[in-house]
Amino acid sequence: MKKVKNFIDEKMIEAQVKLAKMTEGFLSEERGDTNFVSIMIIIVIVLAVAAIFRTQLIAIVTNVMQQVTDFTNGGGE
Repeated sequence: MKKVKNFIDEKMIEAQVKLAKMTEGFLSEERGDTNFVSIMIIIVIVLAVAAIFRTQLIAIVTNVMQQVTDFTNGGGE
């Protein structure tokens, strides 16, 4: 019985050490940081362009939707 308890204790300690190493590695890893920053910059640029050309974009979308509506109602023949 003592061997089983020692075995379980050893495995628990190994699991704790592995978890600590994995957590440390996860927190110190910087591989995804550049991708995150790049995506955020692209989102900011897209939002700025959308804000600058807001009225033109609304007019284009409205025009396209009107053409689609006319076509589906049989007016595009």
